[in-house]
Order: sequence, then C-alpha cells, then structure tokens
Amino acid sequence: MNNLTSTDFGERLKTLIFKMGKNQSSFASSVGVSHTAIGKIVKGETQPRFSLIDSILKAYPEVSRDWLLEGTGEMFINKPTITPTTPEAYLQDYLKRLEERFEKLSEQLTVKDRQIDRLMDLLGKLDDVIEEARIVALWKESQARA
Repeated sequence: MNNLTSTDFGERLKTLIFKMGKNQSSFASSVGVSHTAIGKIVKGETQPRFSLIDSILKAYPEVSRDWLLEGTGEMFINKPTITPTTPEAYLQDYLKRLEERFEKLSEQLTVKDRQIDRLMDLLGKLDDVIEEARIVALWKESQARA
C-alpha cells in the first residue's frame, strides 16, 4: 500500500461506485462511513483508512483487492449482477434508510426521555433536601435568638 496515492485510489473508488450503480451516499452507508469521508477520498483529499478498505472488501466480496489497492487486474473477481438503479428504486432505498434512521432516532429519544425523567426526579428530591435544610437553618436561627 506504499504506492497508494490518494488520487489514484479516489479514481478507482469513484469508478467502483459508478459500476456498482450507487451514489457516494448509498455506497458510504453500505460500508459504514459518512458520505463526506467518501467524497474526500474520491477527490483525493484524504487517503482511505485500512478499516474502510476492509469494509469495502467485506461488503463487496466480488471486488478485487489488487485492483482496489493497486489498480492491477480486473475490478471484479466475478462479474457482479448489478441491477440498474431506477429513480423509483433509488427513492425506495432512500425511504428505507430514512425509516431506519427515524426508528433509531425514536429509540434514542425514548432513552433520553427516561434520562430526563430520572433527572427531574433527582431534582425534585434535591429541592426537598434544600427545603429541609432551610427549615433546619431557620429553626437553628430561631433557637439561637431565644
């Protein structure tokens, strides 16, 4: 990987994304990184991390490791059967991802609501303790005057 330049890898990645019938965002989702990270690599601004290369090869086992890393040989070990992405299929895929994100956010909100409820209970108890402390302070003050 010493001969790997950002620009060369970025061009190969751009070609791979196109050949897989994806856009940068859907490809990024499929390998578990942000579309921004993929965009920077495609533009040659950054080099890929080994974890990304590993994720690509795991998500797309038909991609040749040698081609991806060095640009040698064929892109695919076995030619993939890629169905062309239609606007409807793209929108269905996008909608599915949005629904998944919404579900995750909904679960996170439920957790946060429980945390807020626990904090509110603690604040209520703290208010009770503060009120008791005031009463004790007033009582001690009145005892000291008497």
